[in-house]
Amino acid sequence: MLVGTTHKTDHLNVVCGDISVSTDTGMRRLSGYCVLPTKAGMKRVGYAHADTTWTTVCKTDLLVIEEIEDELVEESDQLQTRQHLISMKELKKLEES
Repeated sequence: MLVGTTHKTDHLNVVCGDISVSTDTGMRRLSGYCVLPTKAGMKRVGYAHADTTWTTVCKTDLLVIEEIEDELVEESDQLQTRQHLISMKELKKLEES
C-alpha cells in the first residue's frame, strides 16, 4: 500500500510492475511499463500487486534533493527520504554521546 504526496506541478510518472493506483478517472491497474501524466494538485494512493518501480519526472533547476522536494511537493517533510534523514541525525546524536 502507498500514499503519495500532493504535487505542486504537472509531471510524468514512469511505472514498471503491477499496481492498482488512483488516476484522474478512478482506480486503474497498471501492468508492465506505463507512462502516467499527473496534474498539479493530485495525490495518489495505490496497492502494488508485485514489485513495482515508480519514477516521477519533474522539471527543476535545483540540485539539492531537499530543495527539489520542497519545490515540487506538499508535505515534503513526510517523504521517506526525509524519514531516512531523521534516522541518520538521530543515529549521529547517539554516536556522539
